[in-house]
Amino acid sequence: MTTMAGPATDGGDDLTEEAAIVRFLGSPAAHGGETPQHVETHLSHLFLAGDRVLKLKKRIAWAVVDYSSLDKREGFCRRELEVNRRFAPDLYVGVVPVTRGPDGLALGGEGDVVEWLVEMRRFAADEQLDVMADRGTLTPEIIDATADGIAAMHRTAPVVHVAGADPVAARSDQLHRDVAAGLKPGPVLDDVEAWYAAARSVAAEHRGLLDRRGRHGFTRRCHGDLHLSNICLWDGRPTPFDAIEFSEDIATIDVLYDLAFVLVDLDSRQREALSWRLLSRYLEATRDYCGLAVMPLFLSQRAMVRALTRLAKGQDAAPSAAMARHYLERPAAARLIAVGGLSGSGKSTVARALAPVAGAVVVRSDTVRKRLAGVAPEERLGAGSYTAEANRAVYRRMMVEAGRALRAGATVILDATFADAAMRGLARGLAEERGVPFAGLWLSAPARTLHRRVEARTGDASDADVAVVDAQLSRPLGPLDWDEVDADGGIEDVVARAGAALGLPAPCQQS
Repeated sequence: MTTMAGPATDGGDDLTEEAAIVRFLGSPAAHGGETPQHVETHLSHLFLAGDRVLKLKKRIAWAVVDYSSLDKREGFCRRELEVNRRFAPDLYVGVVPVTRGPDGLALGGEGDVVEWLVEMRRFAADEQLDVMADRGTLTPEIIDATADGIAAMHRTAPVVHVAGADPVAARSDQLHRDVAAGLKPGPVLDDVEAWYAAARSVAAEHRGLLDRRGRHGFTRRCHGDLHLSNICLWDGRPTPFDAIEFSEDIATIDVLYDLAFVLVDLDSRQREALSWRLLSRYLEATRDYCGLAVMPLFLSQRAMVRALTRLAKGQDAAPSAAMARHYLERPAAARLIAVGGLSGSGKSTVARALAPVAGAVVVRSDTVRKRLAGVAPEERLGAGSYTAEANRAVYRRMMVEAGRALRAGATVILDATFADAAMRGLARGLAEERGVPFAGLWLSAPARTLHRRVEARTGDASDADVAVVDAQLSRPLGPLDWDEVDADGGIEDVVARAGAALGLPAPCQQS
């Protein structure tokens, strides 16, 4: 039991008592003699000392959150534990009472309970994903693991069968009212009004799809506040935490709206390559390509949430309002791009680099093969997964996924060897079936380059080695009517040549 000497208050008003508890929790006496770091947010006080974090909920009563009574705060502390232990069981330790006895305030004492706290394990500040993104340490591998983790979290989230369209429209209405109320006439308010008109139009256009998603299990009890600062590395694994516990309405949402927050967070930091990579990886895991039709709306709403948050903090809302409007600007017509080449030609690197400038999701054969086999993308497969029939199954699945995305209005990049003329024909045939433009790129490099690149791979979804490359080189390609791109030399030059062949601007280099 930890105590702080001093006279116990007689209750007083809530603010006086809360201030006394904050002083107690901010003292070394509450943390075994160590002075804690005190972090204050709009909803809580956090006290970080050693390997422990104590979280105190503020005594507030707002429209969407009510922590005004001791019973409510206890209930929400326990609900926070319940909600977050579903995906962060090791981070959330328990609920701790603050008591008042003859010697003053104490943690876990035998006196009257005057407050409740959430106890968490502390993680390193530089392993919070927003910090990593700002420092340039957020790697593609961490992004892949984050996408897989979010997909797994959504897969097990409780389904709530509701009509999906009305809540989405109501969300736009509320965001418009709240953001517009904090702005003076001018360019930022103009962006908000333009966004609102577009959001209403898109929601009406896709009303049927939104309702079907609600009926078919895509509305779930989600995290609700899934931005980068609410994801950390715990034991090396991206782990969401601090999910919404105070409002089932806010957290009961379409899974893609939940995902959209982290994508917007990356985009706002000019990390578009990581954002598109995360989206593609998530879709490979969930196969929710049909939902891409409403993804721009969800992204725009999350950007407007950022605008509202910035206003509340006295910050400039203009960048977020402009971003919200941008997400709903009509994109270029969907197209199908296929990037082929032998193993080691740089297909996956090129496809991922082109995705942001093409506005495309990537469907990668290596990952599809692993998903079909029921293993993680980076787990190696045996020869039985590379038979002619297995290869045909992979390409068929790729065409199904790409077809769904194209039907949703999205541009798709197919990433596969396409060494078989029949498989190249499948890609062109899909584009013709969907009525979209098609472009095929064939990346060509000498054997020594292919060998060097596959030998240098680590932790990749591709299982190809030098023997596989040699076997591919020994087989004829057949008629090749795709644009051939020189894939020798530095990979940045290869990407530039591939982009030029497609008429795309050069991808930005993101540090």
